[in-house]
Amino acid sequence: MTAFAPKRGSPEANFAIPPPRAVRITDPRMMRIEQWLRRQDGVITMRRATAAGLTSRGVRHRVASGRWERLHPRRVYRVTDRRLSDRARLRAAVLWAGPRAAVTGLAAAWWLGLVDDCPDVIEITVARDRQPGRQPGIRVRRRSLTRVYSTSGSRPDRRGGVGAQIGAGRRWRRWDAHSTTKHGAYPAVVAPTAARRLLLVHSHPDDESITTGGTIARYAAAPDTHVTLVTCTLGEEGEVMCPELAGLAVGEADQLGGYRVAELIAAGAALGLRDQRFLGGVGRWRDSGMVAGYGVLATVDTAAPESLHTSAFAAAGRADQVAELAAIMDEVRPQVVIGYDPLGGYGHPDHVRAHEITMAAAAEASSVCKVYWTVAPRFDVQSGLAELAEVDGLPWLVAELDELACVPDASVTTRIDVRAQLPAKLAALRAHATQLTVWHSGAHAAFALTNEIAQPVPATECYTLVGAARSVRAHETETDLFEGIEA
Repeated sequence: MTAFAPKRGSPEANFAIPPPRAVRITDPRMMRIEQWLRRQDGVITMRRATAAGLTSRGVRHRVASGRWERLHPRRVYRVTDRRLSDRARLRAAVLWAGPRAAVTGLAAAWWLGLVDDCPDVIEITVARDRQPGRQPGIRVRRRSLTRVYSTSGSRPDRRGGVGAQIGAGRRWRRWDAHSTTKHGAYPAVVAPTAARRLLLVHSHPDDESITTGGTIARYAAAPDTHVTLVTCTLGEEGEVMCPELAGLAVGEADQLGGYRVAELIAAGAALGLRDQRFLGGVGRWRDSGMVAGYGVLATVDTAAPESLHTSAFAAAGRADQVAELAAIMDEVRPQVVIGYDPLGGYGHPDHVRAHEITMAAAAEASSVCKVYWTVAPRFDVQSGLAELAEVDGLPWLVAELDELACVPDASVTTRIDVRAQLPAKLAALRAHATQLTVWHSGAHAAFALTNEIAQPVPATECYTLVGAARSVRAHETETDLFEGIEA
């Protein structure tokens, strides 16, 4: 199966020798590599280097010139302009061991700050079906493990997972991938073992529930399926629905973003989501805001405020954002990716930027077979509004068709039936109490943002397939995102 990859120009055969440190690096590929090296204590793999745009010949040139040193035979390298720290040794050992590997034993205890000295021999635990071989200074233990969790992703599943194996009694101590340890994020290679892997990219908390909540709930509950949600900002610039929480808004205490993190976690729990991440970490990029107001159809040219915050998602460097998302895709290895269309749905500048980086990162991810845009077909929106107009007791005015983002019906390739998941979706929507209100009566449901204009909650969520390997392109309307993909 050929992975999805838009046509691009041929990469340069090699990088030139990088400029002195005093000179600012502007090549986006070099910037991605430097960013990765800073995060990973100067350690990098051949796969990561080539994914960032460096050729294998370029890697060999760096080794020959003495700028990089090969640490392990499985193409693990380190930069030579910094010392080989214990942190770097542990990271290199995990990268050498490969997918579903984690530091355990005394090395794990050192990383967690429970012992003072890092052992000379690093213990690595891998799944029983892995055979990484032998390497001086590394002892490999093989166990029946169901999952190794991301250091930047979901909380560990309390029913299983990998812990730090500590003490003579060989008891397993549970560890939290989000907790702060003495030496930083826990070193583990993410490789979800599920046969089907779906990744969604959204701009703000609540976007995931409004447009794809039913889809998330459906696939999160499906057997042998791993769902990852990446949220790009905290939604700091959003308006506040609840009068009692108005003090959180940007013009007051400017604490809305932190509150919305809790709302997102609650929404994810309602949808059964186990793997939630913020692009670049919590608070790395800020909500850019929108002139036209949330939930109002706008144009790309007029949506962004005249002056943006210095860390605004739409104003920040796109290369760093693509690199962060590409790193997540490299870890999760999704076959299916869901994002926005070029207009970002309704024109929000953060949605437009999310579209740009999703397409760019998916183009570099070898695992991606299909890329979808979440869309609302015009006929479905019109029918939903007509039904709401006939319902008694609706507390808001019904939106006009032209006020909502919709696409021509012919552009829809995929329709996912989420009728069974509507209770979970409504619960997730209610979790975003600062942003919207939910109304439900019998078979009818609607929600309203701070503009108090009713919008329908459809029983079918629709998508446009825009990038796919030739063998999995849809010839008729799909009813499954993984249709045509061999597990």
